[in-house]
Amino acid sequence: MKKSIIVPSLTKEEFYESLRLAVLNCQDYLDEVDPNDVKVITKRNLFETLVTMYDTEKENQ
Repeated sequence: MKKSIIVPSLTKEEFYESLRLAVLNCQDYLDEVDPNDVKVITKRNLFETLVTMYDTEKENQ
């Protein structure tokens, strides 16, 4: 059986909040792996990158 991807309809603000929570979860995981790693992307940079990617994708559609 083919997998289906179900995406809820979110407002831009809800989407950003979901991204923010995902970023925090990723950062927590990375901190546990190696809290002294200087190459770990900061929460702010990762969030800004994801938002920029989302905005760019929306503009291209």
